[in-house]
Amino acid sequence: MSKPELPPKPNQNIPDTRNSNYPLPDNTNLLPLSTLEDLSSIYGDHLKDYVVRFEGCSDIQTGCEKLKTELQELSQEFEVLEARKEQLSSLLDDVNNLQKEHESYREELNHLISTTYGNDAMENKTEVELSMLESQATALESKNDLPIDQFIQRHVKLRQQYHVKRGLLHSWQHTD
Repeated sequence: MSKPELPPKPNQNIPDTRNSNYPLPDNTNLLPLSTLEDLSSIYGDHLKDYVVRFEGCSDIQTGCEKLKTELQELSQEFEVLEARKEQLSSLLDDVNNLQKEHESYREELNHLISTTYGNDAMENKTEVELSMLESQATALESKNDLPIDQFIQRHVKLRQQYHVKRGLLHSWQHTD
């Protein structure tokens, strides 16, 4: 009787993948064992990099999803702020227009006040009143149909008004 033949010794270059700390990708059970051994021996370092690279992707993917939702929220807030900015810009334009309108009304009012009640205007008005009082006194003097008492009373009243206004005009002219 002869001894049975022993199986060939395993190749020493093939790493033992059963004790490996690196999990294999999904559906590796569909590949034949010889293909897996070849892949692990020839491309072992690449497989390790592959597994390490995709192992942490779920964290990165959840981080990306978080950042995406934050970006969407910020985008919505930005749109709200942009609408608010437009609204405030419109209000600011309205305020500026009202301010310009107010300034023009104020200038017009100041012009009206200065032309109506300014020194020159009051001087001109007083001169016109003086000439009217003078012409009334002259007209009264030319009338002979009034009794003497009425004539004197009216004439004195007109001359008093004339002299008061004349004094007022004289003081305005000398204060400038």
